[in-house]
Amino acid sequence: MRKFQDSSAEVPKALNKPLLAVIFRFLFFNRHVGVLYSCLSISDDGRCDERAIYVISRHETIDHAELIVLEKVAKAVCVDPQVLYHTATFDDCVYDHAQLRPPLCSTIEAGSSVAEWERLNEQQIQYTYGTLTYHAVASSDLLANPFALRFDGKDFLKISEGAGRSTETLMLSALEDWTKALDQGGNIDVIYFDFAKAFDRVPFNELISKLVNIGLHPRIVNWIKNFITGRSFQVRVNESFSHSHPVTSGVPQGGVLSPILFIIYTSQIPGLVSRYGVSCKMFADDIKIYKNISSNDDRVALQSAISAILEWSVEWKLPLSSPKTKLFHLGRSREENAYFLGDVQLSSTNTICDLGFTLNTNLTFDDHCRIIARRADHVVHNIFRSLSTKSPAHLLVAYKSYVRPILEYGATVFSPKSKRSISRLEAVQNSFTRKLWIRLHGYDYANTPPAFIRNCTFSIPTLDMRIRKYDLVMAYKIISGKVNLPTNKFYTVSPSCTRGGPFKITFQTAKTSLRSSFFTQRAGSVFLRLSKKYILPHSLAQYKRLVDKFLKESA
Repeated sequence: MRKFQDSSAEVPKALNKPLLAVIFRFLFFNRHVGVLYSCLSISDDGRCDERAIYVISRHETIDHAELIVLEKVAKAVCVDPQVLYHTATFDDCVYDHAQLRPPLCSTIEAGSSVAEWERLNEQQIQYTYGTLTYHAVASSDLLANPFALRFDGKDFLKISEGAGRSTETLMLSALEDWTKALDQGGNIDVIYFDFAKAFDRVPFNELISKLVNIGLHPRIVNWIKNFITGRSFQVRVNESFSHSHPVTSGVPQGGVLSPILFIIYTSQIPGLVSRYGVSCKMFADDIKIYKNISSNDDRVALQSAISAILEWSVEWKLPLSSPKTKLFHLGRSREENAYFLGDVQLSSTNTICDLGFTLNTNLTFDDHCRIIARRADHVVHNIFRSLSTKSPAHLLVAYKSYVRPILEYGATVFSPKSKRSISRLEAVQNSFTRKLWIRLHGYDYANTPPAFIRNCTFSIPTLDMRIRKYDLVMAYKIISGKVNLPTNKFYTVSPSCTRGGPFKITFQTAKTSLRSSFFTQRAGSVFLRLSKKYILPHSLAQYKRLVDKFLKESA
């Protein structure tokens, strides 16, 4: 099997400036595997005469699942998968490789993306993606040496930054920055933006132009264009309908494709604010930017980022709602800085709902725990009101399907630390098992066993144990690169040949209770105990079974 360059290697001469300048398409399937389309020869009219395709990966080889994706990609661009050079961890053979001459499908224009790439300087590329390394694991072009990519630019950021993210991982990433800064005595100003009727205001022509610029295949662009245009609407009042009117903007509410289209439309925003050293987190139409404020220059930089987003919103016809754009201040300093959206000063708030998680300026989630406990308790009541069955199996399925997701989603983010919040959440399950016991045995309160016996009887672990399991599973995913979060942001991982697995983790000691109770410290300390006691498997399913065993022994 061919060996690839070390991840720390520089970009080889085979990938020099002329080749980089004509990279015109980059599609990311997940955090680890992507496809990079390059043009080896461009005609005088700006069209690609000869192109090459590289499949790139964060790892030096690709596994079977990624190989299947690779073959699908090859077929999608009218290339026989057999002509792609690739290696895989399970396969020692190397397919023949060949250069692509004038493509069998339609040619693709490269002009606009080339111009955007030319405007990027080396410093911007290094700042944005200097820590990421991709290996060429397959190509249609004859390469003397497989290479590693240590570059990217704004265009690549806006396609790959949000890939594979969830509300949980985005919150973990933001809270990691915030708790780390607060642990060092910093003060953070967070700006939450709100677009006025965001999904309804996206203009069609501008959206289509962005889809073309990022390099989507013309067939896909045309399909999306037909999907979002040509629609009409009517207003119903009682039994009367208004005349039909055409829809002139917006993406369909509730559609699976709509959040993706909105992300593509707003994908320039992280690049706009990064030039001021401001961090940005986006999930569909939920956008927040933040910066650690240690001097007036930091405040000016954050204000400049706000102004840049405002200018972008005006240019791209997606207006911001000033009353709903909020300032959220974190830190010991009680002196709040003033920020403006145009001529309007932003109002501050002490509590905010961020991606479904309610938090306050102390970064505690007591309000969130109260809200989800009340909602889950209401669902428990409806289950027993709606279902007359006495089958524990059926009622347990209903509980696990409708109640647990309310209590447990994002548990790594809001994991309760106060006794009141823990008791409030546990009370929901206790209420369910008590109602279930009464359904089976009648209203005999004197003989109703306590909660821990009912949990054992119905084989339901406590919520606290399940949250600890979620912590350990998420820590494993971050450390092993199975989730779209940079490992080195949370832990320092060093290779190991001792008992406990192929890697050891270290993390900075916390100075405050806020930091010590956050996921990084909380999960990391338990993960260390687990790795010292057992040899950690590579399979996630086997690891979860090992965690169950470990938690039962620790109970």
